[in-house]
Amino acid sequence: MFFQYPLRFKLFFLLLFLLFFPQGLLTQSNQIIAIGQSPVSCYASSKGASTYYIFSFSISTAINSNAFLSIVFPVEFPSGLLASSSSAPECGYMNPSYMALNCTIQNGLNVMINMGTLQPGIYQMVIGQILNPTFYESSSTFKVYTYQTQGLIDSNENLGKMAFSNPPSKNSNF
Repeated sequence: MFFQYPLRFKLFFLLLFLLFFPQGLLTQSNQIIAIGQSPVSCYASSKGASTYYIFSFSISTAINSNAFLSIVFPVEFPSGLLASSSSAPECGYMNPSYMALNCTIQNGLNVMINMGTLQPGIYQMVIGQILNPTFYESSSTFKVYTYQTQGLIDSNENLGKMAFSNPPSKNSNF
């Protein structure tokens, strides 16, 4: 029935479709959603401190095998992320108690965490010993992605930002 309309009407409907669905029918409806007012936090926010980061978000898509979680730190962080270049990052999540996970740093700022499986729900991921930036007052945005084997499933490219304080002065009186 659609094919009976003149070409100008077909183009008009196509234009309307692209206006309301800019990525077409292949748009992913599932997202990774940041949880709370501070979905990215750390134990020590001083510039140059070695600390643990906590990321809070919810996942809506189940991945039953070969699930990976990727957390990408902003460019303000030192490449390699860790306080010691010879150590591996410490990764885990609260479920409801702490569970350690295997993870690696790829391309300097990307922490890849082997989850095995992911079920829909709220996650609090912990990554440490990350070295805070030394020369920046705040960061740009953190990003989080889920993958199965190597294919992207869901993403959030605006998980949150961090502010950094100057370290305490040695001459400070408390």
